[in-house]
Amino acid sequence: MREEDILPNIVSYNTLINGFCRIEEFGLAKSLMDEMGSELLANVVSYTTFVGVYCKKKGMNEASLFHEEMVRSGILPDVVTYTSLMNGLFKSGELSKGYALFREMEKMGIVPNHVLYSSLIDALSKAGKAKEFLAFFGEMLV
Repeated sequence: MREEDILPNIVSYNTLINGFCRIEEFGLAKSLMDEMGSELLANVVSYTTFVGVYCKKKGMNEASLFHEEMVRSGILPDVVTYTSLMNGLFKSGELSKGYALFREMEKMGIVPNHVLYSSLIDALSKAGKAKEFLAFFGEMLV
């Protein structure tokens, strides 16, 4: 693109960031995000890509750092960001932290979708929390 004098846009950057994260080239992905600089600001997709991939491959500490950086940058997480974080917490056995994040998300006015509810219900059922499982199932139906 540079050789042809074509400037990458936010979609190009986010696509490359996603690709580099998927092949675990996190340094290259982060350098692209930094390169976006003042012309193109990283957006919720940029940060959510890192959060999701880190939750799956690197760990919750790194994912949490990107979540914090995202908020510090003035970018509000969306339901996809929260779903990634909660899935990571549930898989790490941190059900109470995932639940707290769910309530935080609701307080921010972010409406949970069926994917998030399914993840939460799955985690509750695997943890043997039938009462909570049924409560969230009912909430999801409503």
